[in-house]
Amino acid sequence: MVEHVPTACARVDALRSHGYPKEALRLTVAIINTLRLQQQRQLEIYKHQKKELLQRGTTTITNLEGWVGHPLDPIGCLFLTLTEACRLNDEGYLEVSDMNESRAPVYQHVPVAAGCPDSSESYLSLAMEVALMGMGQQRVMPEGLYAQDKVCRNEEQLLSRLQELQLDDELVQTLQKQCILLLEGGPFSGLGEVIHRESVPMHTFAKYLFSALLPHDPDLSYKLALRAMRLPVLENSTSAGDTSHPHHMVSVVPSRYPRWFTLGHLESQQCELASTMLTAAKGEHRKT
Repeated sequence: MVEHVPTACARVDALRSHGYPKEALRLTVAIINTLRLQQQRQLEIYKHQKKELLQRGTTTITNLEGWVGHPLDPIGCLFLTLTEACRLNDEGYLEVSDMNESRAPVYQHVPVAAGCPDSSESYLSLAMEVALMGMGQQRVMPEGLYAQDKVCRNEEQLLSRLQELQLDDELVQTLQKQCILLLEGGPFSGLGEVIHRESVPMHTFAKYLFSALLPHDPDLSYKLALRAMRLPVLENSTSAGDTSHPHHMVSVVPSRYPRWFTLGHLESQQCELASTMLTAAKGEHRKT
């Protein structure tokens, strides 16, 4: 599958809404397998570029079109398709979820029937994996107040859905695996060692990851949260000759800061992440 990811996810949404849940699931699994291959290829590319990128300390944006905040909501569509296949009703039977219900949903692992390399995987673990891949994507902050606000709101919606999942051993393993890949992902990951000055910050996402990982893998949780604390857009300005941002020639802002309308919100999320780490580290002298 080489189709544009948001367009492919729109096909999944169309299949779901027109009464073809099995076909929607098959296409969803195919999309995720493609994203996994893409992630592995990106890791291989980064291995060859790592020394040069770390010496330069800068990188270009590889994803001008982010999946979080996208008008087609590709990650949310995949996540809902997968979790609906795992939702239980009050009698313990699988059901098609009613998204208007106020009670918290209950899920169980349903094995992926076919098309997945690991036959032991479930739709629920795939749902978590694709949500983490999408939110961890390094992407440029879009222009305009509405688009930037939509990025924040979409991220919060996805995190709210992730928090509904009860973390068992299988989901914890998925969480650990993806967090390690995000840390090693270089310029393709918002949690990579080198990120672009105007990439979307990871503070809100990292706060969830830190809290979810802390009981299971404290070292990884602190490493990830500390990596996410940065906010390059407020750090030293890049050189005047930097042309890596696609809209640098049409900037009308005289200051060195781009038009980030949600900057106050992002700074508050950075403070919340720091506060969460400090609170968790109380009494642990090696962390503080």
